[in-house]
Amino acid sequence: MDKNRLLITGGSGLLGSNIARSAIREFDAYATYKDHESQIPGCHFLHMDILDRKEVFSTIKSIRPNLVIHTAGLVNVDYCEQHPSEAWEANVNGTVNVVEACREVDAKMIYISTNAVFDGARGMYCEEDRPHVLSVYAKTKLEGEIRVQRWLPESIVVRTAFYGWSLHNRNTLAEWVLKNLRHGKTIKMFTDAFFSPVLASNLAEALIEMYRQGLTGTYHVDGSERCSKYEFGRAIARIFKLDESNIEASSISESGLVAPRPRDISLDISKVSKAISTSLLGVEDGIAWFKSLENSLGERAKGKPIQSPMQAKGFIQYGRQWIDDEDIRAVVEVLRSEVITQGPKVEEFEKAIADYCETKYAVAVNSGTSALHIACLASGIKEGDEAITTPITFVASANCAAYCGAKPVFADINKQTYNISPNEMGKKITPQTRIVIPVHFAGQSCDMEIIHDIVRKAEEEYGHKIFILEDACHALGSLYKGERVGGCRFSDMVVMSFHPVKHVTSGEGGIVLTNDESLYKKLKLFRSHGITSDPDEFVNTALAFGSSGDESNPIVNPWYYEQLFLGHNYRITDIQCALGLSQLRKLDSFQRRRKEIVHRYNQAFQNIKHLQVPVESVNCESNLHLYVLRIDFTSLGIDRARFMLDLKDKGIQTQVHYIPVHLQPFYKNSYGTNWGDCPNAEHYYEECLSIPLYPAMTDLDIHRVITEIQTAVEGST
Repeated sequence: MDKNRLLITGGSGLLGSNIARSAIREFDAYATYKDHESQIPGCHFLHMDILDRKEVFSTIKSIRPNLVIHTAGLVNVDYCEQHPSEAWEANVNGTVNVVEACREVDAKMIYISTNAVFDGARGMYCEEDRPHVLSVYAKTKLEGEIRVQRWLPESIVVRTAFYGWSLHNRNTLAEWVLKNLRHGKTIKMFTDAFFSPVLASNLAEALIEMYRQGLTGTYHVDGSERCSKYEFGRAIARIFKLDESNIEASSISESGLVAPRPRDISLDISKVSKAISTSLLGVEDGIAWFKSLENSLGERAKGKPIQSPMQAKGFIQYGRQWIDDEDIRAVVEVLRSEVITQGPKVEEFEKAIADYCETKYAVAVNSGTSALHIACLASGIKEGDEAITTPITFVASANCAAYCGAKPVFADINKQTYNISPNEMGKKITPQTRIVIPVHFAGQSCDMEIIHDIVRKAEEEYGHKIFILEDACHALGSLYKGERVGGCRFSDMVVMSFHPVKHVTSGEGGIVLTNDESLYKKLKLFRSHGITSDPDEFVNTALAFGSSGDESNPIVNPWYYEQLFLGHNYRITDIQCALGLSQLRKLDSFQRRRKEIVHRYNQAFQNIKHLQVPVESVNCESNLHLYVLRIDFTSLGIDRARFMLDLKDKGIQTQVHYIPVHLQPFYKNSYGTNWGDCPNAEHYYEECLSIPLYPAMTDLDIHRVITEIQTAVEGST
């Protein structure tokens, strides 16, 4: 199902950027900017001036969003007071443009208003209280509310006051306090100005849930505690361990501000708190989260992974990349160089992986799937041939054979390791078998020596070559019988992947390893259209060579190349390989952290009834790509989908690896596979659940995963 489309106006602002980061999980997110374009992975930024009616209508009609969150406007209170016509244009007329465009495409709107629509005479205002404005800014925001409610009655109006980390050096109140205190400066803050501020990332999550719940009308969405500006500043000082004495008490009357300021515009959030499950934090908890966001942003300088506010709060994915400043510098260096693709970094990366895996040759491509495909092409499999693989894998392990016209055949798995069973594989070999593709599931090597022996006996029996292609996309860094996976001791080729959830990433990318020079040459050709510029491989010599007068040393025509096979454009870039090289230097530390996490998980889960931890073969030292629990959901009376959704609601992502490939409609329709073909794999599928495992997990993350799963499982027994 397609995601709902979300458009955020003012997407480069403090609130807009936080909404974008939170929304990308469940929306196809778009954000507009006027002056400063931002870069938020997963969100599409585009220029839109809300005062340009034609541009507003064009943008909204082209995106056709389901939801528009309108944060754009003029928010400098004193500037609005001095320039009332500009304030009216931005906050009223600009809002009208967005509202009318929303009506055209039947989009719902969330309009971000302000707590300043009240005069501050008493504080803790509820939605039923009558607004009374003191400033031009407040008047224009209230007028915006009126337009939204009049023309979009199903909209949501949100009154709020928020703080957080801004993107473009526009210091918010909290940032201003922090900056000055860190420089030892004395600042004055009001003891007679009260509010109930909410952290922007906390507010963003609340807004998304409000839409999800189908709310309409006006809501106060603020923090759960009232405080003075002075108390707010001192709380920042305490939590950041700075000198509170540098904050001096002051009064609004002493400020010299241009626009009148209400004294108490704290909001009562009872209504929204009953409607959504998102907790709106108080001052201390909100600032503590604010500090964690700064720590996350500061990880760049410390060589630690960069986290979004969602991750800083604690949403734990099942797997993700670790990118630090070293990686970024490596990529930037290539971007600033003369060559960004088909250059020296590709060969450097290939050599680094080959050296690490102790193999002779490596051919890097743009994905693990492409690597599997060219490996099958190099083996020469074709229509009428058969390829044996496991059903517990991603579909690419079988698709690569189907791409070549061969028939994928599935052999059942070992009940303990979840890898292909060598005995079951042996039973599937026929005179048509030309390749076997064992998959090192979750990082644990298949029993390659036994597989090798079975295949060699079959070759003798049927009188032809049967290639062995190891799908080691999970297994960079794993050991089999003391040797690194990838060395091709028991196989013809090995394929690896560098997708972001793998041990190291190049963004997307893959590689084929081999010790066979003839295969290596074919792999290079199939990677790049089947084209060669090597004179030793040219066939049409009359076209290739000019008449130099020296028959023993003819001149190669400098423009000449030949296509020898029907290949593909599967080339990888120097940009990707630079990232891969930088990542490879951290592989050992990544593996150590994975082992620590797995040890914690094993200790926590091994004695829980109806739950089975992974088993590691005596012949293998796994790099621990995935941590898969077997949970007897039937005995526990738990629905797996509900179990996963409940964990997601608690901030923990899980996954199922994998739906058996032979049950996919394409394979059932094309090759007649069906339920019952691989009973071990099918039973495994009914019970498997991959839980979070990646090096950037903190000890607190690990504890949360363990606690929530223990509570869910033990609570059902």
